[in-house]
Amino acid sequence: TRKIKNKQIYIILSIAIILINIIGISALLMKKVTIVIDGEEKVIHTFLNTYSSVIGKLKIELEPEDYISVNINDRVEDKSTIYIKNAKTITVKVDHKEILHKTTTDIVGQALKELNISYDENDKIKNI
Repeated sequence: TRKIKNKQIYIILSIAIILINIIGISALLMKKVTIVIDGEEKVIHTFLNTYSSVIGKLKIELEPEDYISVNINDRVEDKSTIYIKNAKTITVKVDHKEILHKTTTDIVGQALKELNISYDENDKIKNI
C-alpha cells in the first residue's frame, strides 16, 4: 500500500507540474491587444499571430478608405493598440456639382485638400 500511495502522489505531482507548465506557456503566448474603433475601446487576449487574423476573428470589416494604425500583415505584439477610424461619405458641392468622397477626416479643409479643391473666404463651407 505504501508503494501505491507513493505512485499516486507521483502521478498527482506529475499532473500538477504539467498543468503549471501549460498555464505558464499559455500566459507567455497570449497577447493583450487593445482595439479602438472610432473612439470605442475593446481589449482582447489572443493567441493569433497577425493583426489581420485578429481583425478577421473579430469580424471587423475594413474599407480601403478606412484608417488603421498597424500594418495588418505584421505580427501581433503583446500590449499593442490598433486604432481604426472608419471613413464616412461626405458631399462636396463645387460649381453646382456634387462630389461624393469617403474620408476619415473631420476637418473640412483636409477633406477639400484630399480632393484637390482650393477655397477662399468667399466660399461657403459647412462642417462635416
